[in-house]
Amino acid sequence: MAATSATEKLKMQWMPARAESASSLIVKQVRDALFEGSLKPGAFLGSEKDLCEQFQVSRLPVREALGRLEAMGIVEIKAGLHGGARIAQGNLDKYAEALAIQLKLVGVKEEEMFDAQMAVESLGAELAAQKASPEDIHHLIAILDEAETLQDNQAEFTKKLLSFHLALVETSRNRVLVAQMQAFIDVQYTTYLPWTTPTISRQVLKRHRALVGKIQQGDADGAREMIVNHLKRVRKRVWDQSKPGTVSETE
Repeated sequence: MAATSATEKLKMQWMPARAESASSLIVKQVRDALFEGSLKPGAFLGSEKDLCEQFQVSRLPVREALGRLEAMGIVEIKAGLHGGARIAQGNLDKYAEALAIQLKLVGVKEEEMFDAQMAVESLGAELAAQKASPEDIHHLIAILDEAETLQDNQAEFTKKLLSFHLALVETSRNRVLVAQMQAFIDVQYTTYLPWTTPTISRQVLKRHRALVGKIQQGDADGAREMIVNHLKRVRKRVWDQSKPGTVSETE
């Protein structure tokens, strides 16, 4: 009821949206109200007719604005007699997917991705060591056990190992880090895939099991140091092996 009450107050404050920027003004006001905290997830904005009256515009700019707000993930629209626009519930999976797509479209460099991944995973490993439950440790070990059976399957091993990295960050209990890590994995998969060999896989598994040991011991500094060193090795291997005559089976 509190969200509905806040919405009613906002209806009295909406600025009339006119001229060619009408839809943009509607989008801006709704977005601003969300970030200011005046609108909460689930708050009902009204039907298309209601919004036309509130913003003092025709249906076209309202429809355009709602389409943009829906694409941004801010509103959910329900059709029908009792339909209308409502502030959406949060979904970090959508954010992760959108971030991955935009990172790919803008053409981020591998160096940028590695730096960002190192920042996220180093903090994730540190927090994981502070917060991991016995169930978390069991889950991480189970992923590595599964990965060990996939060493002869380059693609599946890479996917499974990346799922370990995501599970590691999930253990941090920080949803912002998790969403970013998911995006990084989507972008980086094709970067890691060509350099996964059985020899390297065995070395990586050994180091990852040692990392789980640090987390299980609650050694936050040790976990951070271990994941940073691992990612530095990976980055060096990817860069070195992208040059002719530098292929190596050690990491």
